[in-house]
Amino acid sequence: MRLALYDKSVEIHKRVGAFAMALQTINKCLSDAICALARSMLDGESRAAALIHSGNEIVETARYSEASVQDKDLISEQQTVLRQLEAILHIYRFARAGQTVDALREIIKLPFLHLDPQSPNVTIDVFRNLSPHVQACVPDLLKVALNCMDNVRDTDGTLRAVKSKIANLVASNMSRNWPQDLYQKVAQCI
Repeated sequence: MRLALYDKSVEIHKRVGAFAMALQTINKCLSDAICALARSMLDGESRAAALIHSGNEIVETARYSEASVQDKDLISEQQTVLRQLEAILHIYRFARAGQTVDALREIIKLPFLHLDPQSPNVTIDVFRNLSPHVQACVPDLLKVALNCMDNVRDTDGTLRAVKSKIANLVASNMSRNWPQDLYQKVAQCI
């Protein structure tokens, strides 16, 4: 029932040219689907793929619309969120397929998490400019990273550096009340 309402909302927004609002709704639903996927719910994958397809169609349609500069900026912001969620979904696919090294490589590349072991340790509020839809995926994404690291041998200290960055990220965001199993996983890895 709820999904049908979201789908109807997207259609109405598209018809009236409110592409940013349509994308925002898609991003919310995509975030929910990714979180469902992270919790091993089966419908997350197919729903996520359909939402990405729908989001891409909206971006393409909006590209040729006569939207104002302000609307185009809002559309661009929502497109960035769509791409971030798409990257997270891609990481989950790698992890589920047992491609832990590829999943870790992609997690480290995410610019909004600042997990690159080559970069200096700086305490940054990574959530200040991050969409709430992406923020909702971060705890499960960090658990995926830690689980992947459990299955990869650290030959040069790189994984230790990434674990340290994750621990710092979690510690600096204790007020967010993330799931207890994330805190336990971080405690086990340090």
